[in-house]
Amino acid sequence: MLSFIGMATFAQTGVTYVDLGLSVSWATCNLGASKPEGYGNYYAFGELSEKATFTETNYKYLNKQMVDYSGDPKFDAATYVLGKDWRTPTKQEMQELNILCEWEWIKLNGITGYKVTGPNGNSIFLPAAGCDGTQKRTYAGSNGYFRTSSPVEDGKNISSWTLSMDDFAASVHEYGSRESGFSIRPVHAKLREINNLALGVALYNKTLYEDALPYLMMEAEKGNSVAQFYIGVCYNLGRGVPKSPVTALGWYLKSAEQGVKEAQYNVGYLYSRNGPSSLRDDKEALVWLRKSADQGYADAQRRLGEIYEYGWGPEQSYTDAAFWYRKAADQGQREAQYLLASLYAAGKGVEASDKEAAYWFEKSAEQGNPGAQYKLGMYYKLGVGVTQNYTNALTWFRKSAKNHHSDAMCEIGLFYYNGWGVAKDYSEALIWFRKAAAQGNVVSQYHIGACYYAGWGVAQNLDEAVSWLLKAANSGYSDAQYALGVCYEFGHGVVANAESSLNWYRLAARAGNANAQSRLKALGFSY
Repeated sequence: MLSFIGMATFAQTGVTYVDLGLSVSWATCNLGASKPEGYGNYYAFGELSEKATFTETNYKYLNKQMVDYSGDPKFDAATYVLGKDWRTPTKQEMQELNILCEWEWIKLNGITGYKVTGPNGNSIFLPAAGCDGTQKRTYAGSNGYFRTSSPVEDGKNISSWTLSMDDFAASVHEYGSRESGFSIRPVHAKLREINNLALGVALYNKTLYEDALPYLMMEAEKGNSVAQFYIGVCYNLGRGVPKSPVTALGWYLKSAEQGVKEAQYNVGYLYSRNGPSSLRDDKEALVWLRKSADQGYADAQRRLGEIYEYGWGPEQSYTDAAFWYRKAADQGQREAQYLLASLYAAGKGVEASDKEAAYWFEKSAEQGNPGAQYKLGMYYKLGVGVTQNYTNALTWFRKSAKNHHSDAMCEIGLFYYNGWGVAKDYSEALIWFRKAAAQGNVVSQYHIGACYYAGWGVAQNLDEAVSWLLKAANSGYSDAQYALGVCYEFGHGVVANAESSLNWYRLAARAGNANAQSRLKALGFSY
């Protein structure tokens, strides 16, 4: 049911309108219609009457410069037909309807369209009336096109701002066919000012940054701290404006000085060593992050923990790092939970505890942190802080791998390679080793080489084996270096070369590889 609460009737025309809680009231039916589901008449941009066909040839204002004509009876069909209290909505008013209302695709008396519910719960119905061009009612029943009075001011004089809709979405955007016949849904006398902040934030949240900026800027310049924060974000991330951390900092400071904790955090971040080097100021970073952290902002608490852990400004203090990580972790901040777990694992700033480390890794892992998922998998694999359980380990490795963590992909490969908790399957192992190796994982590169060397899960190919072993060996992986020593000693996949063999053995031995050390000793060489 459409709830026309607060509905009023304009005495001279009989047209009714509804207060939706927006800046203007909206007519309950299209211009030329007598009921909400009626299609009504169709109008070209700036023209006052219907036509048999709508083409460039018969369009009165083809390629002519126009201004917003809302309320001007020489151009506004709604004002011309209904009188001075009625007009075609502006772009801003249509955006307000589009963004601040709830839209539901329904049928009203057999006609498809949108039920549009305003912030106060009142509703109107916009039928999918299609459009008129060389044919009547094109796309009627599936699409709707509603005129605003606002031209696109790009110097081309061919586009206007239009609400278009189908069963998937409704949006206000530039539309090039000023000459086409579109519906008009009139608006009545102004009730209140447009809520620039609400509209700007809503447009921002829909990623319509360029549309959001004018509304936010109007409020930011009046001193609104929330709008100032959003303007800062736009400049910081280059959303709708050229990216400028310096300009962002200026707006963040205006907001932060009014106590907005998110802005205080962003000021601290820009001054910190995570921000641009040109803005770096350890002292200011600490001041603003502390202001935000003291208001309970978890991201600031976590960032303070990092500052104390690494000694970025204040003296390094693992105790203070743990203090701030815990505050953020207790609020569910997953990175802080991971970092706190790492301190427990290392015994830094807290008493070493594998059980506590496992607890916090799991808290973070449950929130989708791939690093924590990997760590928890390792804890279950090795029985550290938890009872050893290969099934649980593999479960967490899979979750981490799904988030593109190469070490977790490698571990899954190792489980199949070694048959840990699963049937040994070299082919499946290779699938995971290749995924990890594509991200530069050296352990996986080595194991791919080993599979080619032995013909496990793949046809034996010593040339391929050497190729993969070289990738890992050149990255310093000692098992691969030792394996290359064997290849050069016995001519497997390469021409036998004693000097090259010794060089690879020595590299591996100096890295602590016991096999290489033993082989050199057997050959009578030192390392």
